[in-house]
Amino acid sequence: MGSLRIYISTTRSGARGPLYDARLNGIDGDILVTGSTEPLFDAARVLHAQGVEGHLEMWDPATPYPRMRGLIANLARLSVREGNEDGPRFCRFKEHPEVALASARKRVRPPTCLKTGNARPCETPAAANGILETRAA
Repeated sequence: MGSLRIYISTTRSGARGPLYDARLNGIDGDILVTGSTEPLFDAARVLHAQGVEGHLEMWDPATPYPRMRGLIANLARLSVREGNEDGPRFCRFKEHPEVALASARKRVRPPTCLKTGNARPCETPAAANGILETRAA
């Protein structure tokens, strides 16, 4: 079975370093994430909320292999932490307290399927026909 691919491009620099856009299935694909310091993890959270499962790979136009890859559900739970005394490290994702509070106070619409636009998540990656892409062995 193939993997979903996101293609990243640098959009600008922020206080924490380069900010990336992540597009689905190609450099001209639909934008999943914009202005992210962690495009793979943020894209995985978007896809996971859509009910998409399987593997996800992060590509850029200059590299002939994926920069990173993993299971969408696992990647959605990760973030990067960098302290003053140590380098970057993977850690468990924690939603910002203000975002979590705002979500708890308002009704949140259920996620919609990327392909069909239905108001319920796709049940499997195959249900999102055309989102999955196969990779030559």
